[in-house]
Amino acid sequence: MAIHLGKTRSREGWLSFETDEHLTRTKRRLHERCLPCLMGLYEQLKAGATQIELREAWTCWKVTAVVDDDEECLEVLRRFGERYPEEAVYGKIGGGVGRETSAVIFHTETEERRDRLAAMLSDVLREHFPSRRAVVSRGCGNPYETLLGPWPAWLPLSPVRWPERSLGVRTALRDSLYRR
Repeated sequence: MAIHLGKTRSREGWLSFETDEHLTRTKRRLHERCLPCLMGLYEQLKAGATQIELREAWTCWKVTAVVDDDEECLEVLRRFGERYPEEAVYGKIGGGVGRETSAVIFHTETEERRDRLAAMLSDVLREHFPSRRAVVSRGCGNPYETLLGPWPAWLPLSPVRWPERSLGVRTALRDSLYRR
């Protein structure tokens, strides 16, 4: 199974990938999980929430390898596809706007799949990119970690650790979601 890339980058600088050439799962995930998740966070912040209900973010897992640039991202994906040719995967590559490094990020919704992806990516990195490592995280670090702190301390209903950041996060979400 080949890993296919999306045609356009997101406003934030990410490019989707998936083993399905039409990126069907990626598109479905965007509309069924990502947008409702971020819109829900925006609405909670707009209402002045001091605790955030994580909803979709609670079962959103990312397995990431940080690399130098997009070329190295593509090489990680190529090597992953060679090592695990029958594995159906999806995620994104890029660095986000204003970052000096890039990342390969695999998405999943279960802890079992998260652990399997982390093991597979770790094998590929160990063999071909020994200075890199696979990292697991929950939800979107930006904006959730910006408000709640590191993900291992989160609960399904998590207190806002840094309320002084709420307005900035809310503004960034509004601009991203509603393209202002």
